[in-house]
Amino acid sequence: MTIVTVLVGLLIVCIGLVCMARPNTMLAMVDTFTRGNRVYLVALLRLILGAILVAAAPTSRLPAVIGTMGVLFLIAAALVGFMPRARIDAMVVWARGFSPSAVRVWSVAAMAMGGIIIYAA
Repeated sequence: MTIVTVLVGLLIVCIGLVCMARPNTMLAMVDTFTRGNRVYLVALLRLILGAILVAAAPTSRLPAVIGTMGVLFLIAAALVGFMPRARIDAMVVWARGFSPSAVRVWSVAAMAMGGIIIYAA
């Protein structure tokens, strides 16, 4: 399970790196994943990642950290899964308003989170 947890962390770091290098990529991803019912794929992905982290927590270096991140992923999945479409659309409009600098700050946060997952695995 350690390898899978490290892969989750690497995925998050890679997404952060891409968005830092090309902030418009994040906006394109938001547009792509919020069309139609694709937003529910995002919820499913968060659900899977959360389940992986929760399952890996007991055998990790920092079980409280990995478990907490897993629970946060699960909560995020539930929120997106049950959120009204109008609210999701409002959040997309909000995200599209981010400046490239703001996207880079969020990218650093994502890379830090991925790094913590990798270290804690």
